[in-house]
Parts: sequence; C-alpha cells; structure tokens
Amino acid sequence: MDLNLLMPWLGAAALILSLGNTVNGFFTSGAKQTAKDLTTTKNDLVGLISTLTKLVEDQDRRLQAVEIEMKHLPDAKSFMELRLSISDMAGKMGRLEESQLGVSRTVRRVENFLMKQGASEEE
Repeated sequence: MDLNLLMPWLGAAALILSLGNTVNGFFTSGAKQTAKDLTTTKNDLVGLISTLTKLVEDQDRRLQAVEIEMKHLPDAKSFMELRLSISDMAGKMGRLEESQLGVSRTVRRVENFLMKQGASEEE
C-alpha cells in the first residue's frame, strides 16, 4: 500500500480535527468563565437575599412594637371624652376660684374687724 494515497486523506482528517478542536475550544472557553460568573453571582445573590431577609425581619419587629403601643393609646372617642372632662374640670376650677376669692375677702374683713376691735379694747 502506498502512503502517498493516504496522505491527502490524513491531511484532511488532521485539518478537520484541528478545526473541530478550535471551534470546541472557542465555544467552551466562555462556558467556564460563564460558569464562574454564575457561581459568583449566585453567591452574591444569596448574601443579598439574607441581608434583605434580616432587614424585613427587623422592620416586622419594629412594626409589631408600634402596633402594640398603638393598642394602649386612646382612640378619637376616648380623646374627645378626655378633652371634655378637662374642659369641665377647668370650669369647676374657675368657679372654685371665684368662691375662694369671696371667702378670702370675707376673711380679710373679719380680720380687719377683729384687729380694730382688739385695738380699741387695748386702749
């Protein structure tokens, strides 16, 4: 068998293998980088999701604390009743003040009367 007859076929096979290897290398070299990028992105997303989960849990706790405090605050009706009660107390205090002023004037007059009567008895 003559090797000269096989040389064109062996050259063609080598060329096809070389082209196939080049094409395969071209397409698979990016796949490794893409896989690496996907892994990095996945790790970043896991960290971001855990951070966001923690933030949501913190906000939820704060919201629950506010809701608990809101239960203890008076509603609009209770606040209005409280306002009316304070207004009523202010009116009563005003009447007591007027009454106290009248009593104070009477006590001064009695005191002055007694002082004058005591001064006239000493003479």
